[in-house]
Amino acid sequence: MTLVELIVAIGILGIVSIGTSIFFVYVWKEKRNTLNIGQSSFSSAQSISKAVENIRKMGRAEDGAHMIESANDFDLVFYGDVDEDGDMEKVHYYAEGGFLKAGVIDPVIGGGSVYPGENENISIVGENMVNESGEPIFYYYDKSNSLLATPAPVVSVRLIKIHILTNSDPDNIIDISIESSVAPRNFGK
Repeated sequence: MTLVELIVAIGILGIVSIGTSIFFVYVWKEKRNTLNIGQSSFSSAQSISKAVENIRKMGRAEDGAHMIESANDFDLVFYGDVDEDGDMEKVHYYAEGGFLKAGVIDPVIGGGSVYPGENENISIVGENMVNESGEPIFYYYDKSNSLLATPAPVVSVRLIKIHILTNSDPDNIIDISIESSVAPRNFGK
């Protein structure tokens, strides 16, 4: 083998190695992006599922107040027995800093039930949310399925749509959109 042949062989090997490396870097990047999309989708689906489950448990407050206290684009406050203890808790779903949070206040019963704000137990139920840039989380519909302007008149709400946009890596993947609608069981009672 001559020196020229050796140099040509090394050059060909180098070109093949660079091409193979570029291919594997691309494959690993796509695999990471696919994993991020899956994780974002799963997390959002779980968040919505839990919110829908809690909204279905809506009912009148312990003091007799309407089952929905306020209905806004990024904020929903309602009453429901979310911990299944027989008492109606005050539940507050809201967006803050890329998170979907849920605040729950147990009623203080006796001499007129109250829901002291300092007793609110806040938890993060969803992360990597990008809704805050404009796309509402909550949509409200009346009995004729017409979209209500927000803040929605709570006595007119019959259906609530939850729409979450999530993205764990905004520079590399598209926003994931997950939504569900729920008609609370106790409306009209």
